[in-house]
Amino acid sequence: MAAGSQRTALVGVACAVPLDGGPAMRTDVDILVEGGCITGIGTGIAAGWHADIRIDGARRLAMPGLVNAHTHSPENLVRGIGDGLPLDRWLARVWRRLDALTPEQIRVAVLLGAAEMLRGGCTAVLDHFRQTPVRAEGVEAAVAAYEEIGLRAVVAVMVRDALDGDGRLVGAPWAAPVPAATILDLCAAAARNRASTGTLVRVGVAPSGPLRATDDLLAGAAALGRRLGVPLHIHVDETEAEAREARERSGRSAISRLHELGFLSPGTSLAHCVWVGPEDVACIAAAGSVVVHNPVSNLRLGAGVMPLTAMRKAGARVAVGTDGAASNDAQSVLEAAKLAAFLPRIDEPDAHAWPSCAEIAAMAIAGGAHAMGLEPGRLQPGARADVALFDLDDPVLAPLNRPLEQLVLGGASVRASTVLVDGRVVLRDGRLTRVDEGRLYAEARSLGMEDALAATGGAA
Repeated sequence: MAAGSQRTALVGVACAVPLDGGPAMRTDVDILVEGGCITGIGTGIAAGWHADIRIDGARRLAMPGLVNAHTHSPENLVRGIGDGLPLDRWLARVWRRLDALTPEQIRVAVLLGAAEMLRGGCTAVLDHFRQTPVRAEGVEAAVAAYEEIGLRAVVAVMVRDALDGDGRLVGAPWAAPVPAATILDLCAAAARNRASTGTLVRVGVAPSGPLRATDDLLAGAAALGRRLGVPLHIHVDETEAEAREARERSGRSAISRLHELGFLSPGTSLAHCVWVGPEDVACIAAAGSVVVHNPVSNLRLGAGVMPLTAMRKAGARVAVGTDGAASNDAQSVLEAAKLAAFLPRIDEPDAHAWPSCAEIAAMAIAGGAHAMGLEPGRLQPGARADVALFDLDDPVLAPLNRPLEQLVLGGASVRASTVLVDGRVVLRDGRLTRVDEGRLYAEARSLGMEDALAATGGAA
């Protein structure tokens, strides 16, 4: 049944956390969903209302779905690989094999990550999707997989064209270079196709990073994003070495270069931003761009800690990302949110300057929505029906003292019981409704990624 015709009632929800600036919490409310939107919220309003699906909310907490604002879906096949390696050696260890994935392998990778994210209460993801060189069939496989499982997504196609001194692609020397114009034509075709065939999954344009893209590609991507109204996404200053090299090459920071090329805008999200300076932070805030904080992967790769306190003081928008599963090993937005809440306490002596759990939750919901070009998730009539329900019999939530604090500080321990995306029930009572999980995990086990990685010559 299409979301446009499906009517769902969440009946007697014990605790509803709207995160819309209104009441911090509502109790014993019904939430009515039709046509992919919330059409009503209030006490007793489900009585007499025809619903195709009725879900008992008596022992559940409801909140807008979380947003994972930065990941790389192919990495779901290589968790646990390359531990103890810094970013440059880690990239060589992981990506040569992943760049050669078949469309069917891409499907399995996407579904694995999407299944984990849904169980963590995530209803949307910005997938910085890498296949170098980019191939139309790979992009379509990722798009189709997100549609299949029912997770809202932006497949932000990762592109690169910068060459090293030997004429090889920076960051992917094993791949054949492709001209910037050809890359952008492929992205444009994919974006237009999605705009005409569906709304749950869209295609964005996402250069890999300033050091891995020419001015022509960066400026062209920015122009394409504006023309088609699709999100822009890019890695920026993930490591100190990258930030230093960017300045040495161009005589200015990576953020300054992106600004001069017209890449920064409210439709742009910037992953990592660990080694940005005060002037960069001010520039990002003025442009209205979104910084995606990936604290788990930054620590795993030894990249550093993003200056969240400085971002907040400057008024910059911040979202939360897990990064790929090969540099995080999980896809839990709540785990990343918990770490984001704690890291500023290391070097900020004033406890009043620490981000509150409400602010962190807003980053993980509204911040991610801005990165994806969506309206922030809310529990109110007219909002899109992307809703996560958590079981109050979960040890982390029993007893229920302060809902937001328990969710954020509970981190990866918290699991959603039921999730609606675009009004569709895609997870119910802890089980996916649109994918055969047993078959999916069997397919994943059959891929043998560790052997395949070793065959490429990568070494831990």
